Amino acid sequence: MKNKILIIVASLLLAVLLYGTYLYNKPHKNILDSDSDISYVANTLINKFNANKITSNDLLDKVIEISGNVTLVEESEKSIIVVLNNGVKCELKNTTKTMKIGDHITIKGVYSGFDEMFNEISLTRCHLIK
Repeated sequence: MKNKILIIVASLLLAVLLYGTYLYNKPHKNILDSDSDISYVANTLINKFNANKITSNDLLDKVIEISGNVTLVEESEKSIIVVLNNGVKCELKNTTKTMKIGDHITIKGVYSGFDEMFNEISLTRCHLIK
């Protein structure tokens, strides 16, 4: 009887361990090749957040295509931070295209949250579309 219980517990533990390993090693979704869940102009999205028409949970982990005017560009060793219309912060990695303040661009990325302190919408894993 003890052997049966021990075998069942060991089997369940092994199954949980294998599932956890699968989830940990699962590749990220390819943002560039995937379809956008939602498309917005930066000002429209900012206004909807300010008017509480959209909550952070409505967009969490969704692929968003957003267009707007560049108001800030910060480059670091690992990424480029682009701010659109003073309210949408996008983190791009490994882009070869240069952007300057005033350019109208379209970016696709994953919504990662809303920073109430700075009143900024954050997108990660972004790619420059045009």
